[in-house]
Amino acid sequence: PCVEPPPRACRARSGNALYRICERLSRQRNRAGSGAEAAVAGRRDHLRGLILCATGVVVISPDALIIRSVDTDAWTTVGWRGMFTTVGTVVMVALLRPGDARRRVWRPTKPHLFAGALFAAASVAFVTALDRTHAASVLVIIAAGPLIASVLGRVFLRQRAAARTWVTGGAVVAGLAVIFGGSLGRGDVDGDVLALAGATCFAGYLTVSRAARPADMTPAIGVGGAGAALAGLVAGADLSVDAGDLALLALLGIVILPV
Repeated sequence: PCVEPPPRACRARSGNALYRICERLSRQRNRAGSGAEAAVAGRRDHLRGLILCATGVVVISPDALIIRSVDTDAWTTVGWRGMFTTVGTVVMVALLRPGDARRRVWRPTKPHLFAGALFAAASVAFVTALDRTHAASVLVIIAAGPLIASVLGRVFLRQRAAARTWVTGGAVVAGLAVIFGGSLGRGDVDGDVLALAGATCFAGYLTVSRAARPADMTPAIGVGGAGAALAGLVAGADLSVDAGDLALLALLGIVILPV
């Protein structure tokens, strides 16, 4: 309040108050703008993730078909598939990463090794499951991997999933019950168990990768490929493979799986 102050001081004080009000309104507007920009960026990232996910599903869809097409036993397939996966990952990193980033990527940390071990276990379980039961059953069970990843993310990362995820999960569980019931009647439930183990290991790989963000987890794929190759070789993989089968396995490991 100006009780007998000089007129200039009164105007200055009023001007300072008006300035502070404008500054406060400007900060609020900037915060609102930043929030709107963050929301738009979040939606854009979500859309990009959906597109990448859909593209990955399309690219990897021939996986089971190729595995069933090659004339090799399960452990030979595991070995060559793992070796080519490692080669494909190295080539992808060499082509897509500049020098400094490439050197940083190929410094595996504990999350890389842990995720790679889970990836290797998922690969072994998937291939051996296809050798023991119907491909359709294996693919349906493997498709439960994202649901299992949501459960693991909720337990270990405290991440919340949308209600529709749990509704879908209920339908998936019902489908798995039908598949396991049919396998019990046919006597090939061991293949379904292996497929479920593979889905669980792959879900673990996804969970570790999310927990390690923003670290680049590309090396984990190469580590997983090397682990699967080692498992195949220890189990007696045949290194003499027909050229046609080798070409299919190379397509699978070098192109499809790393992408």
